[in-house]
Amino acid sequence: MANERILLVEGDVLLRLELSNSLREAGFVVIEASSADDAWIYLEAEGAVDLVLCESAPRGALDGATLARRIAERFIALPVLLTAEKDRAPPEGEWPFITKPYAIERVKAAIFKALGPNKPKDEP
Repeated sequence: MANERILLVEGDVLLRLELSNSLREAGFVVIEASSADDAWIYLEAEGAVDLVLCESAPRGALDGATLARRIAERFIALPVLLTAEKDRAPPEGEWPFITKPYAIERVKAAIFKALGPNKPKDEP
């Protein structure tokens, strides 16, 4: 899965830096956004990504669930993973989510699972 593009939406600068560095070391291309608003602007500008990893309550007007809904409506095949504190997890069954605090390896495993083995390279 070399060069898969991950849009990482995380308001905590240190956590975003740690996670983005770990994902880059694993071979992913990481596009960073500090808010769901910025992530949506990037996607609307036809920024190409293979997966969105978003905290459920980032800074800005949009929350992670709203961003995920917009993505599901506009970019149907684009997988979204949400991260959340245990008490702020999205409703069960809506989107896969990873409970914070998390191990980086769990995040990577969830990404590999969401991307799947046969994902075409030309999907947004």
